[in-house]
Amino acid sequence: MIDFVIENNQLTCSPLKDFSAGNIPEMHDLIVQKLLKSEQWELLVLDCTNVTALSSIGVNLMIGLFKMSKSMDKEFKISNCNESILKVLKLFKFDRQFSIE
Repeated sequence: MIDFVIENNQLTCSPLKDFSAGNIPEMHDLIVQKLLKSEQWELLVLDCTNVTALSSIGVNLMIGLFKMSKSMDKEFKISNCNESILKVLKLFKFDRQFSIE
């Protein structure tokens, strides 16, 4: 469901499925477990290469990961979004809170 790579103080989470209501609870649990178990990261990157759709609960997941990273004094970034997801993120002005590539 999610691939994880830790390299150069960066934890990259790459969901292999869309951010739909049916997938989010399991994705959330997997990512949070990884964040809490891994101490060797300073930057959390949510790689959206394989994400083609974003539901409102998916937006909540992104906000939650940003807040969790911030509470742990870590950085957060979203990368490789398709144009429609990028538009949604910019509509909510997330690009003012964290890096979006």
